[in-house]
Amino acid sequence: MQIKKTMERVPGGLYMALMGQYGRPRDVASYSIMCLESGLFLTMVTLGVAGLSVFPWQMMVGAVFPLALGMILGYFDKDMRDFFKAAPAGLIPFFAFAPGTGLDLSKVWNAGLLGVELGICVVIVTGVVLFVGDRLTGGTGVPPWADRA
Repeated sequence: MQIKKTMERVPGGLYMALMGQYGRPRDVASYSIMCLESGLFLTMVTLGVAGLSVFPWQMMVGAVFPLALGMILGYFDKDMRDFFKAAPAGLIPFFAFAPGTGLDLSKVWNAGLLGVELGICVVIVTGVVLFVGDRLTGGTGVPPWADRA
């Protein structure tokens, strides 16, 4: 199912950890908005509106509630914000392990050189376009490459 494929992406914690080290604080904070834009919630809304799938309301709430709760707690409680600030960096080994165990290198082999070239081209083309866009809007140019990691 398409939702499962969306969930198999490298978690945003890796993006936040990379931005915490190489980016700016607002780059880390932007992940919340990125979650709403490209996360499960809008995927479910889009599939539901298009009539391609039906999701129970509990699943819809479950997709956005943890994010909303974290945003609210972080806004109103400075101690909670400080407590969770270091969490992404400490969890990087787990973020790398989970997707790594799900990789099937035989699929890369079956795709052949054309599949590998396509993957590299997608990363380079989208990375360059997003890099230029980030630099034109006053950014450092680091977030597009961290999102491709």
